[in-house]
Amino acid sequence: MKSEDRIQHEIVMWFSQEHPQFNGALFEIYNNPVNQKHALHRRAMGMVKGASDLILHVNGLMCCIEIKAPESTHKRDHIKYQLDWGKGIVSRGGYFFMSQDIELIKLFINSAIIKNTEALESMQTACIIGVEQKMINKTVKF
Repeated sequence: MKSEDRIQHEIVMWFSQEHPQFNGALFEIYNNPVNQKHALHRRAMGMVKGASDLILHVNGLMCCIEIKAPESTHKRDHIKYQLDWGKGIVSRGGYFFMSQDIELIKLFINSAIIKNTEALESMQTACIIGVEQKMINKTVKF
């Protein structure tokens, strides 16, 4: 089973090879403080709880990607923060996608590259509905 870090690495490497003309358009959001003191410092520096792992800014679109490892389990509150943050992005005209599937994440990215907003909206809606359905328990499994 691949870790979230491994999946993120594969996506970033794929993107840099597949779309070199968009160098710098896909970037990481560092959102993993090592302790409470570090978290307070990072929040003072602009870190936002729930922000997505990767941001893609291309063709005037802001696409936020939250990566999950297959079979991973997360506390419902953690997923709620991430989902609420993503819904905020959507309400401001951006796109949000949470998945453990590398191929679906690549499809989401490629849809942004060709500015297929219909595909982005469809994937985003299915993602949000799917995650909300998983949040009925105290833990959320992907």
